[in-house]
Amino acid sequence: MGHSNTNIDTSPLRTKQGRDPSYDIARGIAIYLIAIAHVLRTGMVLSTIGVSVLSVFVFISGRNAACSSAFHLPLRSLLKKKFSSLLPSYFFCAGLSVVVFLALGRFAGSASDISLSKGLFQILYANSKHDGMKWNTALWFLPCLFMLFLLAGWMLQVHPFPRLWMILTLLLFFLTPNCFSQLRLPWQIESALHLLPMFLLGLLFEGSGLQRKFHALKSNSFLSFLLSLLFLSTYLFLARLNGEVSIRTDEYHNPFLYLPATICGCAGILLLSQTIAGQKKKAFPFDTKTLLTSFGKESMT
Repeated sequence: MGHSNTNIDTSPLRTKQGRDPSYDIARGIAIYLIAIAHVLRTGMVLSTIGVSVLSVFVFISGRNAACSSAFHLPLRSLLKKKFSSLLPSYFFCAGLSVVVFLALGRFAGSASDISLSKGLFQILYANSKHDGMKWNTALWFLPCLFMLFLLAGWMLQVHPFPRLWMILTLLLFFLTPNCFSQLRLPWQIESALHLLPMFLLGLLFEGSGLQRKFHALKSNSFLSFLLSLLFLSTYLFLARLNGEVSIRTDEYHNPFLYLPATICGCAGILLLSQTIAGQKKKAFPFDTKTLLTSFGKESMT
């Protein structure tokens, strides 16, 4: 896959350091919302926050893939690169979680069906459905994201035209929106397949005219803020109509409500990050822009 196939020109859109801070800010916002979601644990608010946040991560990952040389590498090199960036953290946190769960969970009677060997198998199999990763369900996203990168890399090397894969993955999603909830494939491959449309959307966005319009809003923070409120309000309305969903367990209800809601939520968060990135004066008693940019740079994607 060569650079000419995607026809992407990102030269005027980067900072002097080679990064656009608005995407780091968006990830900072997403990490903050993830923390809130895991405190809430269950309910409509959790499902609403979780869907929009994961969409932001996947969309930005697709956008970054368009700017990176990683997806132009052979598949084996891509595998090594993504393995080293994502999976050491997963294995360390998963191993520690199993040990803590076995040591302390018995006091609450919740670890009676978990042994060390079973916990190690679950770490390697990495599917969180039906209490498959009871010791730390939140870790499911790392192996799933790894599979998402591999699937996307393979697709783009087989046929380097993301629009074609976008159509095919959307067809798969609309035809099987709730059919994967009982599947328990290794590393949640089924969930990665359903996340591919948002990844490819980010990839296509980076080479489109929408990209320049989005970055032009940085000079008009008031307009970008109003647009972010519009998209986030639309997202909340559509999400409420669709009901509780779960990307982790592949439960989406009505795909014709879920997908527009997800895109609106992702657009709202990105526009809000653009508003913060374009601020010229501190609107808060602390430097929001610097804080969220630093926070986003440390995220796993």
